[in-house]
Amino acid sequence: MYCLDATFLIDLQAGEPEAVARARHWEVSRERVAVPLPALVEWLRGSYFKGGRTLRAALELAENIEVLPADLAMGHDAARFGADAARNGRALSASDLLIVAIVRHHHAILVTRDPDFSGLPGLPVEVY
Repeated sequence: MYCLDATFLIDLQAGEPEAVARARHWEVSRERVAVPLPALVEWLRGSYFKGGRTLRAALELAENIEVLPADLAMGHDAARFGADAARNGRALSASDLLIVAIVRHHHAILVTRDPDFSGLPGLPVEVY
């Protein structure tokens, strides 16, 4: 399964060729694709800010994407991971920590262009 970060959703909505090509590939191959709830919130926040056509397109896309929630176990995983990362000099936002926990829980691959996710232990990342 692939989990989409907000960066991918932003680029897909903007028609960025690499994001569009990957989305088409997943559609044809019937690959399972989902979005961790915190990534969805990050993306929709920007769409609500812009409003108008951007918001309408985002809401339509959001209706057709599987959204992965977090639970208590994932919250603990996010907190432990965040503490370990901080001990190693890497500070991550609460949203990013939850994204990491959700992706790890589902044994998925995070699709992103956000450099904050690169090199994190136990997190498969596909940069586009």
